[in-house]
Amino acid sequence: MREVPDVKTLHPFSRRSHSSSPQEVASAQEVSWDQSALKRLNRRGAEGGFTVTEMLVSVLITSIVILAASMLFDFNRRVATSEIQVADLQQSLRAGLREVTKTVRVAGRGGMPASIDEGNGSGNDVFRAASGAVEILNNVTDANRTLVAGGVKALRGSDVLIVRGVLEGAVVRAEPPTYNNSDLSLATGGTIVINRNTAVVVDQDLADLTDAVTDGSADPAIIMQSTPSEPYIVAEIFSGGSSATSDQVSVRFGLSGGTHSADYRALWTDDANEDALALADGAYVGVLRERRFFVYNASGNDSDESSPTAIEPVLGYLDFYPGTSTAVNNNPTPIANGIYDLQVALGFDSTNDPTGAQPIPMTVWESDDGLNDDWLFNAAGETDAAAPWRGASLDVVAPLRYIRISVVGIADRPDPYYEGDPVTALEDRAYGTDAVLNSPTALSYQRRLLTSQISVRNL
Repeated sequence: MREVPDVKTLHPFSRRSHSSSPQEVASAQEVSWDQSALKRLNRRGAEGGFTVTEMLVSVLITSIVILAASMLFDFNRRVATSEIQVADLQQSLRAGLREVTKTVRVAGRGGMPASIDEGNGSGNDVFRAASGAVEILNNVTDANRTLVAGGVKALRGSDVLIVRGVLEGAVVRAEPPTYNNSDLSLATGGTIVINRNTAVVVDQDLADLTDAVTDGSADPAIIMQSTPSEPYIVAEIFSGGSSATSDQVSVRFGLSGGTHSADYRALWTDDANEDALALADGAYVGVLRERRFFVYNASGNDSDESSPTAIEPVLGYLDFYPGTSTAVNNNPTPIANGIYDLQVALGFDSTNDPTGAQPIPMTVWESDDGLNDDWLFNAAGETDAAAPWRGASLDVVAPLRYIRISVVGIADRPDPYYEGDPVTALEDRAYGTDAVLNSPTALSYQRRLLTSQISVRNL
């Protein structure tokens, strides 16, 4: 056998060959191995990556995660929107009740009682809905819901709460009035002087009376004796003949012959002997106001109240010259938006309690069905024309202790995931299936009821 020679490397420009050194052989082998590894890596790269199944699974998982996050975001958005609507609604209800409560607490301030003596011979100040410090237009209809001729109207079925008293300004100490006739039964007016500083009080606030005698607005002054629960008068303030300085206001008033003096006369004590005019021991005086709270449609569409989309309900008030149908300003002052109903009930310390003939002092009792209890206008069919609220045969006066205010509000837009229960009744108002609160559209609106029972302080 022929012996294999050593590995020779032939130089391309040399005719002769020469033997390779061991180092050269090793270097050539390393190059060969590196090239082989590179080929293997290239082959693996061409054969690597995700399969179609793997891609589909990853796309599916990613889609599920994105869909879940989207659903969670949408759910949180709807919850946040609903909570914001309810929060706004509750804030609106609270704002409305706060304003009504503030005024109700000063009802009768200045000496006006909850109701006045009807002159029936009994001497009792029985409740009369059309006079005194508190008056209710109960569940108004088209016949009595127009508050200003040709203007604003209360929503059908709601209540109108009328409050009278020295609602703003101060009740100040005055000198005894002087009249234009010494025979008080023939007096048609007089003058009363109020000093900023007297022997009894100092630094009295005369701002309200100063405005009344200078603006010529025919405001009424309520003049009462210094002894509480005594007769009082309501007289029209005449700018002519009145004067005001920083230390003294002289008020000329009229019992008749003025713009509203006849209406004002109907608001004060029915006293045939004119004892209310005497006031020999001095008097207190203030400017009498009347404020009417009601729910109205701010959109002006008074013909259609079938659904929330047809009306823009607002709780507001108008100031009137007391006892008249003349508003001081024909444009109502809005208090709270989204209020669909205002209901008022009156709590008396009457004979309608479990003990029978006599009232329980300072206790106002309410029955389960609202009938035959101490509350008026808390059950359907009640009227102030019946005993114990009215009548010459009463031996016991039924003092007014509480006024309960209830307001119902609806959110400003529907909630597609909410369905409210139909409202059947609130106080003495019965809601039918055709009521705006029970319409199919209205049931998808968030609604809330807020009630406040107010203790009257001046009656």
